[in-house]
Amino acid sequence: MLAQPGFTVRYLKELETRELRVPVTKDAALFAKVRNAGARLLWLHTYGERFVPKGKRRGHVPNGEARCVKAVPGDRAGYPESFEYNDATRILNVGGGRFAPVSREVFEFEVSASRWFSRGLDTE
Repeated sequence: MLAQPGFTVRYLKELETRELRVPVTKDAALFAKVRNAGARLLWLHTYGERFVPKGKRRGHVPNGEARCVKAVPGDRAGYPESFEYNDATRILNVGGGRFAPVSREVFEFEVSASRWFSRGLDTE
């Protein structure tokens, strides 16, 4: 829930202090919906080891769509200093590397008002 853009927009001022607070609803149906989304997220983030959905086997999560088309160089000189996303082709270039197809939602994923992808890269 803290990673949703709506949350970070609504609570941006509060997030600047990094004191996170999680709002909880009194609506039982909404609470169950959020709980189920959280369980799925934990299932995916633990590589299928926790909160395994009914009908799924432990340790197995679905493969994503994006693939490494060209590897990011592994040597010091090849360390990526920039990245570029093309909405039309759904290609994400990371330094000399390339990933596709990458959805806009994946590229814009953020946690607590911080874009996960831009951390550590010089984007200016």
